[in-house]
Amino acid sequence: MYIDIIIGAVISLVMYSFGLYVYKTNNLNIIASIDTSDIPKETWPIIAKLFYKISIVVSFTLFVLYVSFSFSYFLTLIAIILLFLELIYFYVKFKSITK
Repeated sequence: MYIDIIIGAVISLVMYSFGLYVYKTNNLNIIASIDTSDIPKETWPIIAKLFYKISIVVSFTLFVLYVSFSFSYFLTLIAIILLFLELIYFYVKFKSITK
């Protein structure tokens, strides 16, 4: 039972660290799906900050997902729905910034 919580904490920490690295370095090339040639350099800090905020929320949700999976399937369903909503929000926000 506790192994799920440890795995969730490790995955959450990796996600948070990745978001923090992108935010501190403004290095968008590390995000695999972004073609940085189309994005003006002045919007890079905005995108990096958005990615950092999303990584905090997603890492917290992943942790809740792993913890809730050990206890309740209803909480797991809520966490999965929340994760998809966060990813949709990130996609819409990113597309509005890069237009």
